[in-house]
This record gives sequence, structure tokens and C-alpha cells, in this order.
Amino acid sequence: MSQNTNAGEATEGAPQGGTFTQAQVDELMGKRLSRANAAHEKTQAELQARIAELEKAEGDRKAAAMSELERAVARAAEAEKATLAAQAQAEVAQTDALRYRLVAEKATDLPDMVRRQVTGSKPEEIEASITALRSEWEELRKGMGQPPRSVGSPSAAPGGQPPVPTTGAPQPNAPLSPYEELMAAVAAEDAARKG
Repeated sequence: MSQNTNAGEATEGAPQGGTFTQAQVDELMGKRLSRANAAHEKTQAELQARIAELEKAEGDRKAAAMSELERAVARAAEAEKATLAAQAQAEVAQTDALRYRLVAEKATDLPDMVRRQVTGSKPEEIEASITALRSEWEELRKGMGQPPRSVGSPSAAPGGQPPVPTTGAPQPNAPLSPYEELMAAVAAEDAARKG
């Protein structure tokens, strides 16, 4: 008999001469590794469950050890956090409402795309932002070679020229200037907002 007969699993599938091929060795090692991995994973899962159990027990112990006063203080701290968060949210809402009101009152001559850029949290900051944006808007319009006018207003057209198309589509055989393209886009945006 060979020396491997007492090795149990080692002799399974072994040739009569007692030597193994590389494939047989790989198969045996694979089986052993699989068993070892399974045992390791089971142990890991058991340890993780035990850790979670101990952490919960520690939390319960601490909660039980807390005096009534400590629990009240903890509840008060949580309530204060919630109150501060609600106050901050209310302040943001008030600032937004103030900004929207001032823009609606003082920036009616500006297109929506410009009005959306108004910033500030105090009335004077908001009004300064409107003034600055109005100035920039007028400079932009002047820089494009056209006098300031309201979009789509025939009375504002210089020299009896037809107003800027409000559809955004170019007139047949007449290419739009950059100013007219911008104004057409603004008019389309306003029409979409109102429509």
C-alpha cells in the first residue's frame, strides 16, 4: 500500500502509484479552499451579528443609565435643531418673496432672462442688483446697434420700422441682426411664460 492511504481525502482520485497530477492537486486544493472560505464567511457573519448585538445592548444600557434630566436635555437639543432649521427655511422663503415682489414692481421693463439674475437679500441690495442689471441690459442693447425699445411694441420701433418678430422666426429674405435675434428669443421666452 502507498503512504497516501492514511491521508483520507488525499487518496481520493489518486492513481495506484500514489502520485497526483497537477489537475488533481488543483481540484483537492480548490475543495479545501472552498471549505475554508465557507467556514471563514460563517465566522465573519457570526462576529458581525454579535458586534451589532453588543452595540445595541450598549446603546440600550446608556439610554437606561441616562437620568430623566439628561433625556429631557437631549430632546430639547433635538427640538432646538429642528427650530433653527425651520427658521432658516423661513428666512430663505421671506427673502425670495421680497426679491420676487421687488422684481415684479421695479423690473417690469427687463426680460425674464434678466430678471432671473437679480440677487440680494435686503431691499437695497435687490434694488441695486436691478439697477445694475438694467444698466447692463441697456448697454448690451446699445452695443448691438439698436436703440432701447420694448419687445414687440410697434410704437417703440425707430423710423417706423416693423417691430422685432415675436415668434423668433426670421422674416423671409431678411436675416435678423444679432440684436433682433436676441430680442426674438426674449419675446419667445415671454410668450411661453405668459402662454
